[in-house]
Amino acid sequence: MASIVLTFLTPGTTPVNLTTGTDGSGEGTQWAENLSATGVNDQQKSGGTGTIGPITAYGIGAVLSNYTADFRTISWTDGTPTASSSTDNGVFNSIGGPGQGLKRDFDANTNSNTCYVELGNFNANCKVTAHLNDSSFADQVDTTSVVSSSGSGRACIAKIVYTAASTTTLTVSIEPLAGGDLYATMQSAELYFNSAAPASTAWNKRTQLLPGQKPGANPPLRAFKQGIPFGADVSAAITGQTATFSQGTFTPSTAVAITGQTATFTQGTLTPATAVSITASTAKFSQGAFAPSIAIGITANSASFTSGTFAPS
Repeated sequence: MASIVLTFLTPGTTPVNLTTGTDGSGEGTQWAENLSATGVNDQQKSGGTGTIGPITAYGIGAVLSNYTADFRTISWTDGTPTASSSTDNGVFNSIGGPGQGLKRDFDANTNSNTCYVELGNFNANCKVTAHLNDSSFADQVDTTSVVSSSGSGRACIAKIVYTAASTTTLTVSIEPLAGGDLYATMQSAELYFNSAAPASTAWNKRTQLLPGQKPGANPPLRAFKQGIPFGADVSAAITGQTATFSQGTFTPSTAVAITGQTATFTQGTLTPATAVSITASTAKFSQGAFAPSIAIGITANSASFTSGTFAPS
C-alpha cells in the first residue's frame, strides 16, 4: 500500500556523516553530495546502490548557484571521486522567491524506503513537498518546519519514509513561501533503498479478458503476478483458458481448484499447505520450486517440470 511520511530531524545544524548515517541507524545504500552548481552529484557513495538524482532548480528563469559556510558540515569516508572529505558548501536557486525552488529524485518501489535530505533556507519560510511520481499517494506538504526570522536562515533535515504502488521515483522539493530576497537551499541526501522483491505470503486474483472476449460472456484469463496478495476469494474454483502464476509465492491456505486449457507456474514458489487440484490440457512448472506439503491432484494431457525443483513432502 502506497504511503508517504514526512518528518524533520532536530537540530538540523548537527554535522552529518554520510558514511555512518544522519540518524545513526547505519550506512545507507546510497548518498550524494552537491558541492557546486554543476547540475550533477559531485560526490557519491562508492559502489552505492539505489539512485539519488542531482539537485535541480525550478521556476521561471531558475538559476542553480552554490554557496559556502552553511550552518552544518557534511563529511564522508566512503566516497567517489573523493574518498574522504568534509564541506559546508551547498546549492540554492539564486532567483529566489515563491515558485523558485530546488528538487531532487529518489528511487521508489513497492517496498518501504527511507531518504534523508539536508536542506535549509535564508530569510524565508519554506514549503517542503514529498511527491510520488506514480501519483499513488497524496503529496505530503510541510510549511512550518523550515522557517526563519528576518535576516537569518535555518538548516533542517527532512526524513521521508515512503512506499509507492509501482517502480517510480519520489521527488522532494523546497521553495520559499513569500516574495523578496528569500532562498531555499540543499546540500546532501541519503537513501536507504530496499530493492528486494516485495514480500508476499499469497496471491490475489486478477481478471482480464482475452482478445475478442466480452465481460461475462467467456471464461476469463486469470493472471497472478509479482507478489500481488492472494486473497480469500480464491477459495472458490479458478477457471479460465489460461492460469498463469509467475515471479512470486503461491501458498494458499484454503482449498483451490484450478481448471483451464493451460496452467503455468514460472519463476516462483508453489508450496500450498492445503488441497489444490489442477485440471488442464497442459500443466507447466519451470524455473521455480514446486513443493506442496500435502497431496496435490494434477490432471493434464501434458505435464512438464523444467529447470526447477519438484519436491512434494
